[in-house]
Amino acid sequence: MNPRRLLPHSLRRQFALALAGLALVFVAGGGIALYSVRELALASRQLAEERLLRVRLAQDLVAETATIALDASQLITASSAGELHRLYAQMVKHLQGFDAVVTEISTTSGDLVVLDLHQASQVLRNSANVATQLREDSLGTELRYVAMMDDSILRLEARYGRDRLPLVALLYQLRSATQLDDVEALRHRLSAASVQELTQRSALAADVPELLAMRRKLIEQQRVITGLRDEMGRQSQAMGRAAGTWSTASATAYREAVQQVVDASERHQRWIFALFVGSVLAAIAVARVFLGQHLIGRLQEVSRHLRSDRPETGPVAVPVQGEDEIGDMARAVERFLEDRRQLARTRASLEIEQQRLAAIIDHTADGILVVRGDRVLQLNPAGERMFGWTASQLDGLTVGELLSDFEPPLEIEQAVPRSAIGQRRDERLFPAEVSVSRMAVLDDPDGGAALRVLVVRDATLRRAAEQQLTAARDAAIAARRAQSMFLANMSHELRTPLNGILGYTQILRLDDTLDEQQAAGLKTIQSSGEHLLMLINDILDIAKIEAGKLDLVEAPIHLASFLGMIGDLIRIKAQQKNLAFTLELHGELPEAVQVDERRLRQVLLNLLGNAVKFSDRGQVQLVVHLLEVETGRAQLRFEVCDSGIGMDAAQMQRLFHPFAQVHDATRRVAGSGLGLSISRQLVRLMGGDILVRSVPEEGSVFWFELALPVLETGAGTARVERSAVGYAGAPRSVLIVDDIAENREMLAWLLRLLGFQIDEADNGQTAVARAQAKRPDLILMDLMMPVMDGLQATRRIREDESLKTVPIIAISASVTAEDRQKWVASGGNGFEAKPVRRESLLRQIGELLDLTWIYREDDGAAGAPPAQGEPLAPESIPDARELQELHRLTRAGNMAAICDEALRLAQADARYRPFAERVRRLANDYQVRALGTLVKESLARRSS
Repeated sequence: MNPRRLLPHSLRRQFALALAGLALVFVAGGGIALYSVRELALASRQLAEERLLRVRLAQDLVAETATIALDASQLITASSAGELHRLYAQMVKHLQGFDAVVTEISTTSGDLVVLDLHQASQVLRNSANVATQLREDSLGTELRYVAMMDDSILRLEARYGRDRLPLVALLYQLRSATQLDDVEALRHRLSAASVQELTQRSALAADVPELLAMRRKLIEQQRVITGLRDEMGRQSQAMGRAAGTWSTASATAYREAVQQVVDASERHQRWIFALFVGSVLAAIAVARVFLGQHLIGRLQEVSRHLRSDRPETGPVAVPVQGEDEIGDMARAVERFLEDRRQLARTRASLEIEQQRLAAIIDHTADGILVVRGDRVLQLNPAGERMFGWTASQLDGLTVGELLSDFEPPLEIEQAVPRSAIGQRRDERLFPAEVSVSRMAVLDDPDGGAALRVLVVRDATLRRAAEQQLTAARDAAIAARRAQSMFLANMSHELRTPLNGILGYTQILRLDDTLDEQQAAGLKTIQSSGEHLLMLINDILDIAKIEAGKLDLVEAPIHLASFLGMIGDLIRIKAQQKNLAFTLELHGELPEAVQVDERRLRQVLLNLLGNAVKFSDRGQVQLVVHLLEVETGRAQLRFEVCDSGIGMDAAQMQRLFHPFAQVHDATRRVAGSGLGLSISRQLVRLMGGDILVRSVPEEGSVFWFELALPVLETGAGTARVERSAVGYAGAPRSVLIVDDIAENREMLAWLLRLLGFQIDEADNGQTAVARAQAKRPDLILMDLMMPVMDGLQATRRIREDESLKTVPIIAISASVTAEDRQKWVASGGNGFEAKPVRRESLLRQIGELLDLTWIYREDDGAAGAPPAQGEPLAPESIPDARELQELHRLTRAGNMAAICDEALRLAQADARYRPFAERVRRLANDYQVRALGTLVKESLARRSS
């Protein structure tokens, strides 16, 4: 962001802002200085208070220590129990005072000496307690000792006299004895015979040992008390030393604190000085930037540009920013300079444009007339050449002499050119196009009508070109119509013989007496005919795609059955070239989907056929992935992989072009070059696109993705092509209508084999009469016939009340969508394109007549679900190895290999025949999910 945008838009406010900034700098500096001084004062005051507190605490600590030492000394020398207790209480009180001082020290300081003081106080208190107890015990013993001693001496003196009794002397010595050795010597002396006899006689036999023991105890207690006195003295000294240590530490801490205050004061002084210097420099910088650059500098820049006479070649810009008065002045100068530059450029441009316009007017191919009212004022050179008049001959020349028959007239405003007839000076006429523009002349001295500019173009060449384009368009329409008619006629003419070829081939292949060579020959005939039919369909599809008339016919299909049938068709082709073919299904594919089955089969067969065609070794794969299922639609990915010769980048660029074959001539066999082009168009119609990646000599991968609607289970049923040999119930009659006898004979033969009663007609009129006379159960109607076509005949039949419900199936070589729509509109029921496919025709007949077909015994009962049946006996289930192989083939979708494996199991062991038969039926019906369930259940039963 530009900082200048934050400034006020007025110089007065900018001055105020600058002064406010300076004031803010000085106020901030003064505030910081005051804050620093205040902090310094607070720190000094706090330091003084702490010093006073520490001095007082030190004095209290010394006083309490001296008092406690004195109390300890007096406690040891107490002469009575009362004095002893008084001194002990006094000492405890002083110790509590000492502890209070130590506690106060601990609250104001975290010194370690506090712990030493507490420990010394506690030890001294314990020692005082012990000394008090000992002293009190010693005083009691001493009192008893003195009393007993005085009593014994008095008794001896009263009886024997003091000077002549040795026992009295010994007792006096014992009384004054202070050492244990003296007491022990006296005890030996008292044990002498004379003294002992005297003692026994004086009844002191029991008192003397007790006096000895008591004296010994007093001496020992005195020695202990003396030790406690010394210990308490040492403890008092330790307390004094700890107090001195704390006092010394306090003094040291005080000196450090004072030094910190001094250091802080010096730092604050430096900060205050730096702040003062910074404030002065900030004021100088603000004054320099604001006054020197923002005001004076910008004014000088504006003045320099205003005085500059140098011509500007680019946009004028005064490099002065801001939205204040100076900025406005700079913008005004910019506009002034820009206007001056634009004025110079405009003047130069006008001169150039005048020259250019004059050159254009002089060299343009269109004639330009400048007229006022009806009078011609000016004519350019092209107009002179067009009309044959010169500029010197214009005097009195009118527009009507040059142009006439305006459509619409000149008086009517029109933005587009209008047509007119031009007339040359030699009176020759030519078609012209005239554009009219009005010119407003403000300083017209004549004050007459407005000027008009007429641009006249000779339209002779354009009219001729339009006539040619119209003729070409009509020819293209006729050619397209002729192409459509040709393709339709060609399709009809080719399908008609193919109908006989493929029809009789299908009938003959039903014969069980054919040998292998005959069956192979019939199969070759059928595959060749189907190949020719595929070429016809490809050409028709290309025509439909070009015309935008190719539509999809979506219907439910059983997906596994659909993929299985495609796999079986391709597997045969692959085996003929010694290629491996695998069908892989990934994910839980939906059972039934909605799709145009014919178009999807056409795409897959084309891709797979190309993969087989261009592969000489390895394998071909069809892989189907379930990517996702969302909102009732399954995203499926179809991949066709081969290990063939592959393609390079140049070949892949023209791969999908119509009639393009990218490989050399040795590979261009059995193909028209339309398959991939049609397949891509079909996939795009279905909402996807075919993509490819390929590596030369390694192979290719074609894939496409489709989002198909998922249908409920059972919506698409597996198609099982069985060979019907008849139908249940009474015989049904069929009327076959076709103008070609071979087609009628083929259909008659096909239906008679199934038990139908046949009647024939060779045109529509005969068919109407035969239908009214015979009342058939079903009519097979050709569409294109002489006398009366199939559509008219069908309408006539529907007019008969008794024939309204008779099913009519069209058998036609005309297979366009328009033909089908016309057929449905005429009242038809079904439609079968030539050449007729036996299974498709029988399926429609069965649905329309509600027939129950009878099939060959080896095809199984019609309608019996192969997956159902009685539970298999345990002995009929093969071992785990065989089941694992079946599970692998099921996952690969190789139904043919599954059938071969089932046949092998049945031949290997008769016990496995029920299991093998069920597997074969499920494989024939492409019941992949049911087959997988059967194999898994069998594996579970075998493992249990």
